[in-house]
Amino acid sequence: PKGHILIDAIDLEEAAARQAAENFAASPWNVRLNCIQGDARTYAFHDKYDLIICNPPFFKDSLLGDDKKRNQARHSIHFSLDDLMNIITANLHNDGYVSVLLPVAEQADWARLLYSNGYYMSRLNIQPHTNKPANRVITLSSKKDLSIQSTDLPIRDTAGGYSREFGLLLQPYYLNI
Repeated sequence: PKGHILIDAIDLEEAAARQAAENFAASPWNVRLNCIQGDARTYAFHDKYDLIICNPPFFKDSLLGDDKKRNQARHSIHFSLDDLMNIITANLHNDGYVSVLLPVAEQADWARLLYSNGYYMSRLNIQPHTNKPANRVITLSSKKDLSIQSTDLPIRDTAGGYSREFGLLLQPYYLNI
């Protein structure tokens, strides 16, 4: 429907897609949510998107565990940042946005790939604690110039509780914050 947000989610792993579909069905916005079980690299999407959000496999060249499905979900063995850029190029409107969550080490490679493809980027640097460096980065990228370049978000404060910034941002989603 015009003026309403419609969301497609895709997951390669069958059980994860099934769980997402069950969660979608229980949502009050279920008519706006569609879960696809498939490979985003080969899936024939019907439309271009205004926004693509991705939490890709995090780890590159790191120690694998015994669980093959967990390794597939967490390690970039079968899904690279180049794969992600190809998906974005094929499926994002020219004036659309893409948001990606990555560890700091992998973020540098992602930033180079974005810039080489004509994207601007703003960063939200996620710090586990106010006195520790960021360990994760959420980027928002577009081919349009973005006014905010970088912002830090500490999760915990010096006393060990949630930081004020984290609390303000996520209070609507947490019961005890």
